[in-house]
Amino acid sequence: MDVNIPFVVSTGYLPVKTQAYSRFIDRNDIPVPAEDERAVELYKAIGEIYSTREFFIPPYFDGYGELEKKFTSAQTEIFKRYRQDCLLGELPGNFEDQMFEELRTAMTR
Repeated sequence: MDVNIPFVVSTGYLPVKTQAYSRFIDRNDIPVPAEDERAVELYKAIGEIYSTREFFIPPYFDGYGELEKKFTSAQTEIFKRYRQDCLLGELPGNFEDQMFEELRTAMTR
């Protein structure tokens, strides 16, 4: 664990397993010097994230990786377009439904 702490603090890397930080979160013991404000804030954020959220573990089946790439690519393109519309003040009132429909259509191609 002592090797991971400097790495996490220096890079901002956030591990994906709750167990990696459970001893700090459970005891509310931040394992960095108090004068290192950046590190203290990072650990507070980690504690908040792990104590208030559930993490998604993707299913495992043949072709999942390709499916996820297709979804992420379609989602990113749709979100970019709607973000641009939002910046221009041109978002339609039912944009959430439209976005979902576009994503569903992209995934069935």
